[in-house]
This record gives sequence, structure tokens and C-alpha cells, in this order.
Amino acid sequence: MRRVRVLCSLVVISAFAFAACDDDGGPKALKIDSEVATLAIHENLETHLMTLAEALVFVGESTVVQDTFRLVQPVGEEPEPWVPEPDGSGGGDGELVTDFRDAAADVAAFFRDKVFIPGHIEASSDTAVTYLIPAAVICELLGVEAYEDEWDDELSDCLDFWGPMELRVVARSYTEGDIDLEFLITADKHKPLRLSLHRARVAFEIDLRALKSTIEAAGKSFDSAFALPGSVAGKVRFELTRHGAKDFSVQVGVVQKIALDIEGVVAQIDAAPNAMQMRIDGQNRRVEGSVDMKRVYLKVPWKSGEMSCEWNENLQDFDCYETSTEEMVMEIDLAGASGAVSFNAGDQRIDVQGVGLGSQSSVVKLDGKVVLTLDVNKDAGRRFDLSIEPGAAGPIFSVTPSFELLMGMSFQAVADKMELESWMGDDVLGIALLDQARIEVLQEGGMRVLQGAMKLWSNSHTVNVSAGECLLETGEGGDDVHPAAGMEVGACP
Repeated sequence: MRRVRVLCSLVVISAFAFAACDDDGGPKALKIDSEVATLAIHENLETHLMTLAEALVFVGESTVVQDTFRLVQPVGEEPEPWVPEPDGSGGGDGELVTDFRDAAADVAAFFRDKVFIPGHIEASSDTAVTYLIPAAVICELLGVEAYEDEWDDELSDCLDFWGPMELRVVARSYTEGDIDLEFLITADKHKPLRLSLHRARVAFEIDLRALKSTIEAAGKSFDSAFALPGSVAGKVRFELTRHGAKDFSVQVGVVQKIALDIEGVVAQIDAAPNAMQMRIDGQNRRVEGSVDMKRVYLKVPWKSGEMSCEWNENLQDFDCYETSTEEMVMEIDLAGASGAVSFNAGDQRIDVQGVGLGSQSSVVKLDGKVVLTLDVNKDAGRRFDLSIEPGAAGPIFSVTPSFELLMGMSFQAVADKMELESWMGDDVLGIALLDQARIEVLQEGGMRVLQGAMKLWSNSHTVNVSAGECLLETGEGGDDVHPAAGMEVGACP
């Protein structure tokens, strides 16, 4: 449990981290007193939270955004847990909520009333103010409740971890109105991270190797045998810049290749300084962004087993258990991901240019054997353009010049280790949108071809849909029926 707490806490600390130069040789700190420092922290944090929340409101008011979002929501299920439901801002079934103003106000109030307060000031000098944050406040920030059962006491575990950590935050200012926060851990005051909380910018850069070493050193202060498993390296940078009222840009970059090897789990993410960039202009109701991820590799232990279920009269439910289990190693090798998006609320249109999944096939392996390959526009530059606009019965997707998705399956290579549907052994699934196709995805189910043509195929099935026709589900078959066999061309509803 202690190890789990450390890993969770690593994420929390990282959310407020900014790697900066050492004090030696750096810029000279200005004179600052505790009242000025506390006020600047509150003002800068609240300004960024509230104005960013204001800038995002218009996105959720867009018809094309809501229609597109509903397509990825499971029918009859509540929205995903991350979708907030502030009073008066919607949040009903299948609705995307981007009004975070209430949540932003709550976060700002928490830091103002419970974190950076006069009662937590431990020391103050001409150029620095040190806050000692109580473990109870950190646990409340983490959302840990006083819930106990015979197996676990989350609050006690949280307090036991954060008590010895003695988290301190030192505030300095190098430019009037800007604050830099340095985080210190344990009584030895290890210095893992810094946060730049400026009037126009929030930024942090995480050195994963250094962070791991610091947490291990801190952990040994209350447990001499403490150690985080495996190895981790790489640097990630985040920057949020405020250009004006309701006008922000966000940049996330992998500035040094991430390499992780922990207890059989291997992850590698190639350096991508501009992995994600976005400009949110709430004044002009526009969003522009881009993704430029390089190769991502993941290797994990994986189990395949057969399940057997029996009806339990006492519980009035099924008891299910594994009757056999095969252990394998899964490797996922994604060649990359790229694309640039723009959205103008006035036009009610989303445009995405240069969508692609790298310069070569993406691959999934089991025990070293290729079982799945994925290609987008393999013979057409591996890129395509896409636009989305509102339609009478659902959003309309248009592609230029064409789109072809190929998924090759070779699960027969591991058929002795896992239960397969008959069509998964050795097949190719393909979908193509041809001749600058325009497809209306119907909210009631099915797809209408407005222009061009659509084709679905495999080694054993082919479905061609022409302009004016609809692709519909037949509702026939079961789990072992080929996906293409459950589709037909028919009159549109």
C-alpha cells in the first residue's frame, strides 16, 4: 500500500512542478513579504483557472462538437466520469460539458482558504516565504475520505505517508507580480521540482529520473528499505500561456525520450518537443491545435484465459472464474500520431489536416509474433484531411482526397494460447472512403453516403455503398460472426 501511495503522490506532485535552474548563478530574487507572496499566489492561480474556464465555455455550446461527442458515448450509459456536471451547465446523458467555471472557482477557493494561508507560513525572509502544508490538507486535496473497512483505511494510509514527507513550498519572485514555487520534501528538504506561476504563464518540466531519485531519498527518511522499482528516464514539459482575455495557448512536449522499465512493464516514447499544441481563443470562439507524437512502444505481461460461469441461487447472480490461463507478453508499437485541428464556432465546422499514424505500420505482438497490424492510407502518403459539420440527422464527415484503414489479423499464430473467434485467425479488415466521400453518421444508427462511395471488405466479405445509400446493421449473427457479415446496404431510415 505504501508503494501505491508513493506512485500516486508522484503524479500529484508532478501536477505542480517546474524544473528550474539552481539558485547558484540564477536570477536574483526580489524582496517580498508573506502578505505580498500569498496575495500574488492567489491572484495568479485564480486568474489562470477562471479565465481558462471562461475561454472553454463556447466549445460545449457547439452543435457539431456535441453531435460528434455523442457518437463516442455508449448508448444508454452516463457520460464518462471525467465529464463534470456543474449546476446549470448541463451534463446529461451523452452531453459534453466544457463549462468548468464552478470547478475552477472551487479549486481556487481551496488553495486560497486551505493551502496558502498565513497559518501555514513556517518562515519568511526578505526574498522567500516558506509554507508547511499539513498532511490533512494534502489528503483532502487528493480527495481521500475518512472511509474505513477491515481491509483498508485510505485516510490513515494517506496521513501516514504525507506526515513524514513534510511538504514545504517556498515562494520567491524574480519579476514583480510573478511567483516561482519550489517544493521541498522531508526534513532534509530535498528539492525535486519547481512551478512557475506567473501572471501570463504557468509552466513545469519534469525530469523523471531525477524525480525518482528524489522520492527514493525522501522515502528512506522514514523507511530505510524504501525503493521504487525498476528504472525510469525522460523529460516532459508543460506550458500554459495567457495571451489576453479568454485567450490561451497550451504546449506539451516530450523533450527527452521517456524510457520506463518497471517489473516487466516497458514503455518508450520518443522525443517530441511539440507533441501537443493548442490555442484556445474564447474571445473569437476559435480553437486551433496540433499533435505530433513520435514512436510509442509498450511491452506488458498479458493473460488470456477461458471463463466458466455458474448460477448462484443465494446471490441471484453468476459466479465466474477462470478455468485456464495462458501468460504471454504483449507488445504495442505505434509508429506515431499527427494532425492539425481548427474549429470556429461561427462556422460550426471542425477541420483536421494531415491526420496520420506515423510513417510505417503500427504493430501488436503476442510472445514476439505479429498478431495485428494497422495502416492508414498506406499507399497514399499515410495522411488524409478530414472535416466535420452538422447534418440533418447527424454529423457529416468529409475526407480529402480519400481514406483507407487496413487492419491485418494473424491471431492464428497464438491460437494454442487463447480463445479466438473463427474469423480472427488470418484476415484483413478494411474500410475506405473514396472519391472525396461525404458520410453522414446517423444518430439513430447507420451511415448515409452523401457523396463518393464507401467500401468495407475482408478476405471473405465485401460491402459497397454508393451515394444515396445507407450502411446499416442487420442485427443478425453473434460473437463468432464476421463484423462485415452483420452489415448491409439498404434504404436510409
